[in-house]
Amino acid sequence: TQTVILKGVASSPTSKAIVYWNESTHATHILVSNLPAPPEGKQYQLWSLFNGKPIDAGVFNVDTNLTLQQVKNIENAKAFAVTLENKGGSIAPTLTAMYVVGNI
Repeated sequence: TQTVILKGVASSPTSKAIVYWNESTHATHILVSNLPAPPEGKQYQLWSLFNGKPIDAGVFNVDTNLTLQQVKNIENAKAFAVTLENKGGSIAPTLTAMYVVGNI
């Protein structure tokens, strides 16, 4: 299992999350350590980036108890990122609403 630290982008420099990704089993988990509470009707979504394309890794909740959350299994990844999307997620990331990113 690889540990991928996702650091805040310029618009949200204090944001942070950690992704745990098992390249063999494809199991993927996220641990949020500092993301602002999303506004009503919005939800955070994890993305895997592979060959320049974003792959939906699922939506997750921000939990102040630092709970490890399982998201979708991911086969391939070179990086992970989190965006703020409408509740339920999006088919493509809103790049202007990116909060954290981290390379493998």
